[in-house]
Amino acid sequence: MIISLQKVYVYFIVFLILALYFVNRIEINICVFFLGLIIFSQRKNTGFIINLTSSLFLVFCIGFLMSLTSGNSIYDIFKDVVYFLKPIFAITFGFLLFSSLEPRNIYRTIIILGVIFAVFHLFSVLSVSNLFSQSIHTIRAQAGLNNFIEMLSILIFLVLRKNNIQIFSRVRTRFFFVILFVSFAMYFSRTMLLSLGVMYLFAMGYHRLSKKGIYIVVSIFVFVILFYWYLFSIELSIGATGVEGFLYKIRMAPSEIFYNGNIDVKNIAFKDLRYLYDHWRGFEASRAIEQLNGINFFFGNGFGALVDLGFEMDFHGDKLQYIPVLHNGYVYVLFKTGIFGLILYLFFFYGLYKNLNRRDYIDRDHKICSSLALALASFYFLTSFVITGIYNQGDLTTLIFGAILSICGRKVYQLKAEFK
Repeated sequence: MIISLQKVYVYFIVFLILALYFVNRIEINICVFFLGLIIFSQRKNTGFIINLTSSLFLVFCIGFLMSLTSGNSIYDIFKDVVYFLKPIFAITFGFLLFSSLEPRNIYRTIIILGVIFAVFHLFSVLSVSNLFSQSIHTIRAQAGLNNFIEMLSILIFLVLRKNNIQIFSRVRTRFFFVILFVSFAMYFSRTMLLSLGVMYLFAMGYHRLSKKGIYIVVSIFVFVILFYWYLFSIELSIGATGVEGFLYKIRMAPSEIFYNGNIDVKNIAFKDLRYLYDHWRGFEASRAIEQLNGINFFFGNGFGALVDLGFEMDFHGDKLQYIPVLHNGYVYVLFKTGIFGLILYLFFFYGLYKNLNRRDYIDRDHKICSSLALALASFYFLTSFVITGIYNQGDLTTLIFGAILSICGRKVYQLKAEFK
């Protein structure tokens, strides 16, 4: 039996991404990304991805230049250099790595990865002792908090089904989808649930101001309002387990990113800690903004700058008062690179929307790749509020983002060639 070079390359990519995922060291990952950029640097149409990531590179430049006169620790500066280079390198490497694969094989690779991760996750869930008597927090702590490649795999299945494209047999398609869906549900992740919903709207084109799109968006908006009205009308305990615990976490999700308290952090009490844990993302963000003043408001505190929480908190047995990374990606960029860096970060999303939401994407392949890329852009825009967005250290979805963009870049290159 003769195996095509495309299949061999698919297996190679799957093995590479699995290795990066299980090694789970950002320093190793970024070295692999950088080596890949050197190896694949001669591939065509790199101008497309350079243009899309140029805003992120300017954000990096601001943070690095401000660090030169900041007096911050060399080690902390180095960590931030790695964190801010990671999305640039990962997206570009993913773009180059997948650029020689046909679109169908790119989608097939992503789904295979998602299914493999789902199988590992389900085995981890089943290995939890006394599974049915454990809290959701315990299950997630032992089996995993999320996997966004699985989420994207589900979305790709839905988009391909809408466009009547089948890349696996019917039996295998159903089998893979069930595995992905069950694993997705067992993460009990609010971020994944909300992200998939928003990504689905973009992937299906409902973000456009059509009659159908407006009807669906308004319907979902009304449903969310009614759902939260219900959550706040019932009694949910802060220490609840199971479904009640999951509903409590959903109810607290909007208020988690905001903090309106006036707590004396120097004399913090236990009751204050309970309040802060329910609003932790907002609390750390407010502390970071308080520490921006003068010229630093415009250009940030530079790489290596640490946010002073004002008190020592217990973090897995260690006492921690100064933190290098925030959950809120927008405030994280603001703290390190100032208002100019934040504007550039927002311009990155604007550039993605402008380049991907094109009227000249007329054929089916154009529409599929652009809708999926827009969905991922919306995912990073949304998750920048809660898990650092595109600067999430352990996230390999940026590689997959580059893969989807490689299809879009190919289409743009073909369009330009046709008009010459």
